[in-house]
Amino acid sequence: DTGDDDTGDDDDTGDDDDTGDDDDDTGDDDDDTPPPAPAGALTAAVSTTSPTTSILPDGTAFNPVIKLTFTASSAGPVNLKGFTVTKSGFVADTAIKYSIWVNGKRYGAVVQVSSEHTAVIDYSTTPIVVEAGQSTDVTISANILGSVDSGTIGTSLANKEAVISDASDVGGTFPLNGANFQITN
Repeated sequence: DTGDDDTGDDDDTGDDDDTGDDDDDTGDDDDDTPPPAPAGALTAAVSTTSPTTSILPDGTAFNPVIKLTFTASSAGPVNLKGFTVTKSGFVADTAIKYSIWVNGKRYGAVVQVSSEHTAVIDYSTTPIVVEAGQSTDVTISANILGSVDSGTIGTSLANKEAVISDASDVGGTFPLNGANFQITN
């Protein structure tokens, strides 16, 4: 044992790669906007004040057919950005259009039901904000074509994927079904 663990290869050139620029910041120092807080979880349920079974005349607009309550967890606010609404009943898909309402204000367009019995209503540019730890009621309304004469209509959110949001998770007992309504002339 020579007591010398040095291999003789010092490879030290004296350059410690320090350029003298200790500024690791690659962002804009003038931007004091904090990143958006992560959204919390969301719970969805049919409201206790959802419309009950009744008769709806054909040729009418904005008939409330289901009222839903959305509750955000205390982890953060949630932006509701749209819904995939499912229509059931004995009336042609082309005879029904859906819209979304909160406190008398419509969100998104009035949307025709597709041949898949759904209407995708997107209002992501003006989302409904459910504040952390708070609840918001959302009403889905139906417009009924004037030539229907008779039939039935039911409205639902089929699964949690039908709720378009930035929530970390959507809970609830799906499908969320509204009452069935009779349509008359």
